[in-house]
Amino acid sequence: LSAVKGVRTLLRAMLQVNGSHLYIAGRGDLEEELQTFTQENGLDNVSFLGHLDAGELFPLVQKAAFSIVPSEWYENYSMSVIESLAGGTPVIGAQIGGIPEQVKDGWNGLLFKPGNADELARKINYMLSHPEQVKMMGNNGRAQVERINEPSRHYHDTMAIYRSLLADNGRSH
Repeated sequence: LSAVKGVRTLLRAMLQVNGSHLYIAGRGDLEEELQTFTQENGLDNVSFLGHLDAGELFPLVQKAAFSIVPSEWYENYSMSVIESLAGGTPVIGAQIGGIPEQVKDGWNGLLFKPGNADELARKINYMLSHPEQVKMMGNNGRAQVERINEPSRHYHDTMAIYRSLLADNGRSH
């Protein structure tokens, strides 16, 4: 729970969300500040779960209607996004770094401008009011992970990059 993860933005967005519960996993520098914010603003629909290992976290992500990755940092290939999509859970993600390459707006989730709590709230409320689209997005996300992250394809693609680099290196000498 650090500033670059965008949790402050997420909590400000939750001030505009009704009929849903937000679970926040993790620990960090802002934990006390964020908990104080939720108490002072009456956000009784927010729970802090603390640190969870993968065995505890993945079942929760799979059960979630959707997950939110509000990062305000340029993440290359967000594992939070991949883990959510692998579980068939669509993602509302910040439009920054590699997240827009993973989350296709309207297909396997939704995107919002980093730091924009009002836009994030609209995206959350949209997902809450369109359960059939959420289900379709989750299925699309799962299919994407199976296609792109399938082990033999990943190996093949990685080896092709290495062969290309070795061929280029041989030509430069």
